[in-house]
Amino acid sequence: MTRYLKGHNVHAGGVDDAEEWNRETQLSYVVQSGPLQALNVRLRHSTIRRDWGANNRFDDHRLIVGYPDSLF
Repeated sequence: MTRYLKGHNVHAGGVDDAEEWNRETQLSYVVQSGPLQALNVRLRHSTIRRDWGANNRFDDHRLIVGYPDSLF
């Protein structure tokens, strides 16, 4: 899954007419059989860039593991 968002004419704090964009990519896998059936693993990467503010560059990497209650 990939998402791309772009914002124009941002008004935040004392800033007018700023821009920002965000890109997210996610790779997912679900175990199909065996003792860990239905366990899911997601690897997600997000990037945010802005032309306003002191912190205007963000990169986020996440490994997300999900499991149903039935595994216990």
